[in-house]
Amino acid sequence: MTNNQQGEKKPEQKGASQDLHAKIDKIDETIQKSVESSMNNMYSKTNALRIYMAATILEIILAIPVLGGTMVVLSAYIVLFIALVLHIVALIFGAKAKMSKIAPIIGIVTSLLAWIPILGWLLHTTTAIAYVITLVTRKK
Repeated sequence: MTNNQQGEKKPEQKGASQDLHAKIDKIDETIQKSVESSMNNMYSKTNALRIYMAATILEIILAIPVLGGTMVVLSAYIVLFIALVLHIVALIFGAKAKMSKIAPIIGIVTSLLAWIPILGWLLHTTTAIAYVITLVTRKK
């Protein structure tokens, strides 16, 4: 090949390279928009309500005096750790969905103090009631 032929190929390669970069940028932009959309959907009010309902059911079960206490003791208090994580997730999702944060905060405190026998029952009952009130009085 002569220098002239090589010189002609270089501009074509630059054009192809620029087209490729433009396509890659467009794909990257599309992926980024999709991820942002998915993140917004993840914190939707529907998902927050599902997490609140799960926390409500767990707290109602743990508020049953003998059953709740037995579950906590037999699980070596792991149930309280699971409840703590659930309440933290509920707080995050509820905050993003602009829902009341009172029940998850009470739940977090409950999870930290519920190892005390009678206080645990009282706190689980209070948390369950707080979640029920939140779910019943929520804005639709």
